[in-house]
Amino acid sequence: MALTRIELEKKPRDVDFTDRNSVEDYLHTERFRSSCDNLHCDKIAFSTMTLYMPVCLQNRFARDDVAQHFDMPDRSKPVSPVTYSMIPVWAPHVSCPPKCRGYRNRTVANCLRFGKKSFHWCSEHLIKPAEVAWAAVWAWIFK
Repeated sequence: MALTRIELEKKPRDVDFTDRNSVEDYLHTERFRSSCDNLHCDKIAFSTMTLYMPVCLQNRFARDDVAQHFDMPDRSKPVSPVTYSMIPVWAPHVSCPPKCRGYRNRTVANCLRFGKKSFHWCSEHLIKPAEVAWAAVWAWIFK
């Protein structure tokens, strides 16, 4: 008689949410897309302790188990103190969704950000003064 193999759910590993390095290492596990520009580790300071919390700027975490009952942190609106105080309970149960619509690669996002800043600098320092100079030339020609 063959024994059937029972696969148990993967239990979230123990993470020390008072240590930033531990949380950042957790964000580089297979549960998250570590190259995502929207994935961050935020510091939450209480009067008695400091905790570090995983945050998705697009608020797209896939939640399972206990995490389904908590509001996820969102920078656009305040979150209840219960969510902040219970970080060690819900944070091990969040992950990036398999097909995240808001995924932005950090390298590509940094290149786009650099391109935007460069274009803005060029428009402020090169194009606008050139427009003023050409306006002065045309005004002198047609006076």
